[in-house]
Amino acid sequence: MKSCQKHWDQLRKAIEDKGLGHLVSKNGKQVAERLKKELKDEHTIDDPLMSAWFAIMNNALESGGAYLLVMDENGNHYCPMCEGNKHVGKGTDDWFITNSVNEQFNKAKKAGLLNDN
Repeated sequence: MKSCQKHWDQLRKAIEDKGLGHLVSKNGKQVAERLKKELKDEHTIDDPLMSAWFAIMNNALESGGAYLLVMDENGNHYCPMCEGNKHVGKGTDDWFITNSVNEQFNKAKKAGLLNDN
């Protein structure tokens, strides 16, 4: 499962629009370092972009099924948001993005990680 570029860009923009951009990992190496710490139960600040993406994948798997984990007949990854729009209905992508980003915003606010601008 992999997001198409359009939906990845929308997710990233939604994170930025909510004021969470300063919490996003700068690169893949930093994502991996954060995940390692999390797996060892070490304190780390959640990456809201990756956490939102994980929530989207979880929701997609629960509503769409495990077929999303394999590639299609042309060898392409399934985008959970495109598949949601196809099978659940138009606007499913917006629902996935909005809800996952709002969840990350609420977590960051509760943890005191947001500026009060």
